[in-house]
Amino acid sequence: ALRLGTLATLLVRMSAQQYWTVQSGPCTISNSCLLSPNFPSDYGNGERCDVSILPEWNGYKITADATFYTEGCCDTLTINGAMYSGSNAPTGVTPTGSITWSSDPAPNGGTHLSWRLCPTLSSPPGDPSSGSSSNGWVVPVAAVGGLVPLILCGVLAFYLRGRMATSGPPPPAVAKAAPAPMVVRPIGMPVPAPAAAPVLEDGVEESGRSSKQWIRTSRAKVDVPPEECRVPAYWKTRGLSAGSGELFDVSKDEQEAIQRLLDNTFKKITTRDRRSVIPNKLKLVQVQRIENPELWKKYASGRYAIRNKRPHKCTAASVYAGEVMTMDCIPSENKKSAELRINEVYLFHGTSPHGALGISKTGFSLKYCGERTGSMYGNGVYLAECSSKSDEYAGDDDDGIYRGLYCLLLCRTVLGELLHMTAGGEATHQMIKSAIESEAYDSVLGDRKASVGTYREFVVYQEDQVYPEYLILYKREL
Repeated sequence: ALRLGTLATLLVRMSAQQYWTVQSGPCTISNSCLLSPNFPSDYGNGERCDVSILPEWNGYKITADATFYTEGCCDTLTINGAMYSGSNAPTGVTPTGSITWSSDPAPNGGTHLSWRLCPTLSSPPGDPSSGSSSNGWVVPVAAVGGLVPLILCGVLAFYLRGRMATSGPPPPAVAKAAPAPMVVRPIGMPVPAPAAAPVLEDGVEESGRSSKQWIRTSRAKVDVPPEECRVPAYWKTRGLSAGSGELFDVSKDEQEAIQRLLDNTFKKITTRDRRSVIPNKLKLVQVQRIENPELWKKYASGRYAIRNKRPHKCTAASVYAGEVMTMDCIPSENKKSAELRINEVYLFHGTSPHGALGISKTGFSLKYCGERTGSMYGNGVYLAECSSKSDEYAGDDDDGIYRGLYCLLLCRTVLGELLHMTAGGEATHQMIKSAIESEAYDSVLGDRKASVGTYREFVVYQEDQVYPEYLILYKREL
């Protein structure tokens, strides 16, 4: 714990919002937090701020607001010589000098361009008063800024009680249960939901266990023009009243293109999710296109809603370590029909033949969750750009005509505005949930390629953002 005098000094400075000082520029300070110009609205073009940290706060970390987002190419926060932009927030960074903010003079190319940084009161590394080499307890300053007088009174009462206790005989020992740990959260942050249910893998009911949708559906209902729901021109099905859907074999050229796609996106890299030996090759057996007008209408409605919500071009997925690999090899007709402005791409999803047939009829369902994978980024539909990654989740049927055949779905997916994450796990779930529900972001890019050298995964949290268009049956060649 911090020494009483140090704690009292810091709390007084918190009440006076004296963690940092804006030396120049239009950035502001509110409730101890540093805000981008015009926050929470968009900041302007050609702006610059210089901010200094008071010496007594050296060694204390900062945390970024869940909606931290800037124009990835050009508008940056510089802290300790490192630049942060896009959704790459400086959460957990310990400033050792001044902070600089700058936006370029050109018009911004995204939406919800704003950020907020708040100091985190914690026992800094190496603080001898902490009695430990760890960071100790952590309290976001914004959570207690308005309660400083009450906290000071509590600290003083605790201190005086301790002094009085030492002047008399010790009280009789009384056995007490250990108190539950107290958690202090930033003002306005909702209480975290219970641990997320395991992530959907097959889109079908398993063991009859249901759960509520993890992300609240907040998308506004819109009237979708009929032309928005037209099925793709290369489909054999015509119109939206053609029944519940069919599977059609594709042309030889399309089969060859899918085999190239499997080959070019295959990497000899395994993760802890793989339950078998990684094969040398995925050998195509059959490809069928799923033409389900009812499902397509649902997907087209979701795509239309995201396009209306994003009047500006979304930050391209290529900003985060390159183009989506699947888009380099898909048939030309498919690529031409993809709406890149809202990051509409093709991605793989691993499943079993039986599971794929269920998804082809009713679509992905977030109400039923399996237990075969974890939930690194919460409960959503997980997709990948690499066939070798999705193959980790693919399975074959125990018997019947599909025994020994594995299955991938090649899905048309609207990613919209991406929340780029290099870390995952339960600690990030509440932040992801808040970011998606705020509508600042539409999906998550889990960049394990950047953090541990494996793969990039993409997660959507609304069923109408993904359409399973191709059912791919293949064998594993060892």
